[in-house]
Parts: sequence; structure tokens; C-alpha cells
Amino acid sequence: MKLQFLVPAVMAGMMLFSTSCKKDDDNKETVKEVLPKKEVKELDASVEGKWVYFSFEKGTTVDVATPTTSNDWDVAFNRYHVKTNSGSSGSANGGALRTNFKNWDDLATADVTASYTVDKMLRVPSYSGGQGTNTTISASPVLAVGHGEGFWKMVSAGIPDNMKAILKPTMVHDNGWLTMDYKEAGKGPSYSYNNWVYVVKTAQGKYAKVQLTDYKNAKDKTGFITFKYQLSNDRNEFK
Repeated sequence: MKLQFLVPAVMAGMMLFSTSCKKDDDNKETVKEVLPKKEVKELDASVEGKWVYFSFEKGTTVDVATPTTSNDWDVAFNRYHVKTNSGSSGSANGGALRTNFKNWDDLATADVTASYTVDKMLRVPSYSGGQGTNTTISASPVLAVGHGEGFWKMVSAGIPDNMKAILKPTMVHDNGWLTMDYKEAGKGPSYSYNNWVYVVKTAQGKYAKVQLTDYKNAKDKTGFITFKYQLSNDRNEFK
């Protein structure tokens, strides 16, 4: 008789234990790792022609001997120009995508099905020494700056006529991370920040949410980049 009561009791206990374990497993599955948002303030990329390389994984700048073949960096800055480790700039799995968001919290998930633009050779105009010039560099077209009509008037004198029709539509716009313009002759450029939220693929093919917010340091010197970023979790989520 005791055995008849003991067997059902043991089976009920095992079922209760199994149900409890399943609930624990379900709870574990719903836990999402949220990686912290980080901000880099006044990164010094002010030296003309000197690229500063940054690793989202390490959270710091890195020394890179051969950028085009190294997987140690994810993004690089030289003044207002930006590279990703992709295309003409690097052999890794990088690239960039500009979202339609300007509010950081509005972007919750990386779009893994989108086409991320890789770096390419860009013809970039500049204004130096009172004359308009242009050169060709490898950089991200997605993270390029925009220029206003005032800036175009300054640089267009140095651009061949057969190139003006090509360059002006791509340069005179306010869709870049930074818009540069000249308001008055003889004065330096003015800067406005568009606060676009970008997704940048890392060298390892992960996703980072990025927002560039400043181009000057506390002393009003240009070429000092402030940006915040957040790596996505294993579900490609940012929160």
C-alpha cells in the first residue's frame, strides 16, 4: 500500500521539478544582453592627412601599420572625413548605412538585410590659402559632409568646368553628418550638425549604432570629433 502512494508522489515531484526547470530555461531565453552606449569626446583628428583609427570592440584608438589589410580597426577619422574598414579603405566586412533617425533612442535594431555602402575613392573639394582645390581620397560616401552654396562659391573657381556639373549636386546638400558653409567672405566656415544616426558594420561584421555630434573641442579648434556609439547584441538589437 505504501508503494502505491509513493510512486505517484515521486512522479508528481519529478513533473514539478521538470516544469520548474523549463520555466527557468524560458526566463533565461528572454534575458537580453544590452551593451552600453559609449561616448568619445574630442578625438584629435585635426592633422591634415593623418588618419586616426578606432576600434568599437576595444573602445579606443588603435595603431594600424597597414590599414587596407588590417582587421584591427572599424572606423577612422581625418578632420571631417570618415572611413570604414571596407571597399577601397580596407579588406574587412565594414560599411555604413544612414538611417532616417536623428533621435538616438529611435533606432532599436540594426537592419541586417540592408545594403551597407562600402568605401570608395571620393573627389573632395577644400578651401585653403584663398584658393579652391580638390583631391581624391578613400572614404565613406555615407559619412561624408555636406556643403552650402557659400562654400561652393569659394571652391568652384578651382574646379574644372567639366567637373562642376558632377560635383555640385553631390556636394551642395545638408544630408551629411556635418554641413559646412561660408557665410561671409574672409571669415572661416560655419558648421552645423545634422545628428543622423548611422549603423556602421565592424571589421568582424557586427553592427554599431553611431552618431557624430561635434567637430570642435572646448577651445573651438576644428578636427576634434565627438561621437557616441553602441555595439548591438547577438540579436542585432541596441536596447
